Amino acid sequence: MKGHQAAQFHLGVLYGQGKGVERDYIKSYAWMYVAARDEEKRALKGLSKVREKLDHIEIIEAESLGRSFAEKYIKK
Repeated sequence: MKGHQAAQFHLGVLYGQGKGVERDYIKSYAWMYVAARDEEKRALKGLSKVREKLDHIEIIEAESLGRSFAEKYIKK
């Protein structure tokens, strides 16, 4: 997952759709967040779509999880 923006984006898509994993919009948003920070162009649009599914508290949780994932998985 480290440094593979497309894979990070697609993980976000899979969590959002519940394909192969239990649907989890927080994890979906977190992976889209990582991909967007790692300059995956499609991730910004994906973030916007997933954000619509979350309430304010869930967005805070998702962004925190995304920052945590970014520290681990963005290639430096």
